[in-house]
Amino acid sequence: ATASSSRATAAMGGEDKTTRSIHWFRKGLRVHDNPALVDACADATAVQPIFVLDPWFLTPSRVGANRVRFLLQSLTDLDASLRARGSSLLVLRGDPKAVVPAALRAWGCDRLTHEVDTEPYASARDAAVRDAAKRVGAEVKTFASHTLYDMERLLSKCPKGAPPTSYASFLKIAGSCGAVAKPAPPPPASMPGSPDGKSHVELVAMIEDVVSSAEVGVPTLEELGYPELPDDEGFPARGGETEGLDRLRRMLSRKTWIAEFQKPMTSPTSLWAVVGADGKTQKPANPFEAASKASKSKTVGAEAFLAPSTTALSPYLKFGCVSPRTFYHELKDVLNDAKGKHSAPPVNLEGQLLWREFYYLAAFGTPNYHKMEGNPICRQIPWTWDEERLAAWEEGRTGFPWIDACMHQLRQEGWLHHLARHAVACFLTRGDLFVHWEAGAKV
Repeated sequence: ATASSSRATAAMGGEDKTTRSIHWFRKGLRVHDNPALVDACADATAVQPIFVLDPWFLTPSRVGANRVRFLLQSLTDLDASLRARGSSLLVLRGDPKAVVPAALRAWGCDRLTHEVDTEPYASARDAAVRDAAKRVGAEVKTFASHTLYDMERLLSKCPKGAPPTSYASFLKIAGSCGAVAKPAPPPPASMPGSPDGKSHVELVAMIEDVVSSAEVGVPTLEELGYPELPDDEGFPARGGETEGLDRLRRMLSRKTWIAEFQKPMTSPTSLWAVVGADGKTQKPANPFEAASKASKSKTVGAEAFLAPSTTALSPYLKFGCVSPRTFYHELKDVLNDAKGKHSAPPVNLEGQLLWREFYYLAAFGTPNYHKMEGNPICRQIPWTWDEERLAAWEEGRTGFPWIDACMHQLRQEGWLHHLARHAVACFLTRGDLFVHWEAGAKV
């Protein structure tokens, strides 16, 4: 308490001011293009990166094992990246609204940095943490880096403060905001250490009354109450910044494929495509033809059959393992090299990133976007809540092979091609079962 009081006094203008920061990871699980992390290090004598495992999220009924395993892999990778810079990730368990302010007070930290999160739960959580941080004399600094544009700025450009409902209108609004910002510089190669050089165990002990576990380090699925996943289940690549950036750069190296990419032409039924020596993606009728073509070329390796017909980078963008701004600018470099001989928005990869912005803005600026009631742009339809139909759809036993195959893939991998997502969503709602889309969204 004494250390906290003196630090707070210093933060408000007292003598011997020093800056001790907590950087709070939530999304944005990366070191590259992380302006909040960079700011945490600026002029700081100590920086402690943390991630709080929030029980509100970590329940099997709300978040499945596939997503949680990807998260845990991402946290492990992030910790390794921080340790390479002389820091480390402290994973805490408990309600962030209690844990984060308590850590600021107990560790004598006067600065909290984090990335902006515009989702409803996150907005309410962050407001509560911000108010509590101010009460202990800590400065809170936030940065918009989960999207290409700051959603507040985009919304301020919208007529009457309402997000556009057409992609073309959105592009005009985005264009009025100027060029997409360049990625932030990396944090220092040698980051400041933990407060007073304390270990993770010592730091957790100082806030033991607000954490639900004294354990430190990234937990396993089983420790969080989830069943163990077999090795052949889950997203077919590891989570984390290292893997995400590697996949991004390997994908961008296929320059002809990038230039010709058109999302509606990609396949929801196959994760493989043959890449020729010229970088062009071939489209054989079946795997046997693919094998035959590959055998005639000495330049095509087995990895060519594993290249998805789309990027499969969505999980890395969702968790912030890959920065959308890094993706955007490295993509633009490839497209610029094509000198105009490339596909264009809305179907090319640049267009896909802008679609992502379009829907983030719609969700941010539309009241009750996550539900039907009170949502001004949602049709009010008397959907059913038929549990039997919902269960058949969720478990892949509707009797419609295409729909059931998609749902089995979703259960096993936690990922679906966007055309497959469209198909199962339509089937659940207006296409066949007439079950409420809110029920499907919870699956």
